[in-house]
Amino acid sequence: MKALLVLSVLLPVSVHAADAEPKFAEQKKRVLEHITAQMGTLENTKKCVEAAADQESIKKCHESAKAERMKFEAERKKERGQQIDDQIKKLEEKKKSLEEKKK
Repeated sequence: MKALLVLSVLLPVSVHAADAEPKFAEQKKRVLEHITAQMGTLENTKKCVEAAADQESIKKCHESAKAERMKFEAERKKERGQQIDDQIKKLEEKKKSLEEKKK
């Protein structure tokens, strides 16, 4: 009886962990891509500032870096919007299938 109780508690936990693994891997991938992009922007800005001969050149370096960051953030917002749209579509499909089962 105790073994059955332990299995009934552990089985849902192991199933949930298996479901979470692909989500974790995808999230980790996105975070690493974000960090890599930030590092690239910083490296480009560093090189630009090192090559700058005057204050105006440094200002252009910062403007360029800001433009890169804004472009990256716009891409992330677009990607996030697509993820939300995909989730909505999936939920609507699930709702439709549940309604069909009720009939």
